Amino acid sequence: MTEAHSHSFKLNRTTSLLLGAAFVGVLAFAIGVAQSPQHTWKIFLVNFLFWSGISISGVVFSAIFQLTKARWAVDRVRTVAESFACFLPLSLLLYLLLMVLGAGSLYPWITDPPPGRATWFTLPFLGLRDGIALLLLYGVAGKFLLASRRSRRKDSSPPSNLSALAVLTILLYTATFSLVAIDLVMSLDPYWISTLFPAYFFMGNLCVGIAAITAASFLWRRATGVEEWFNDSIAHDLGKLLLGFTLLWTYLLWSQYLVIWYGNLPEELG
Repeated sequence: MTEAHSHSFKLNRTTSLLLGAAFVGVLAFAIGVAQSPQHTWKIFLVNFLFWSGISISGVVFSAIFQLTKARWAVDRVRTVAESFACFLPLSLLLYLLLMVLGAGSLYPWITDPPPGRATWFTLPFLGLRDGIALLLLYGVAGKFLLASRRSRRKDSSPPSNLSALAVLTILLYTATFSLVAIDLVMSLDPYWISTLFPAYFFMGNLCVGIAAITAASFLWRRATGVEEWFNDSIAHDLGKLLLGFTLLWTYLLWSQYLVIWYGNLPEELG
């Protein structure tokens, strides 16, 4: 009885702290928008992209583990990775808030579109295409999550479409976040063009995602005290995976810089 009461007290205290932090965050955001809207909305955009990227990357890595038959990640790492998806509904709400209230303070092309690209750089068209892409990606990711969790139940057979959903999730992720990189990040300066930036952007999300999965798994082991749940072997595997994705991300960064340096294109550094 005492143990249950203690657990309930800890839960209520954590909930109160989270609600308090959320209230302070909303208040600070409102003050920032009133005093410096452009700067505040840029901070909002960075946080939206960062947390949305981590959230969907958890689902993407679960799909990768499914396709590669990574037995070491089953029921342990995949559970942690898939839990990141709880932010996806909030991500859609934040995107809607960004398009409705923040776009006018962020993007100069709304009032002064670049010549020859006025059709692409219109707010309704941008908001609609990115919104549909995110909604489609999150919807397929949600279907994959349901099928993935069903496949790990001992009393049910694996869904026949699980691998197909995994492939579709990965493809939609690369396409959607490439589009997001172009529309929401590159268009902050509508005259800046980089064909490598979309790949650099979504690969960066995957690097941060695998780092977050590793950190969350370690914290979960520390909180539960179950050493077998996240042992040294799994930690080493995740570390090697992070190293591989980081090397690929660095390669993309170097490739982009090499073109800028060799072509003597200092304007591309902006």
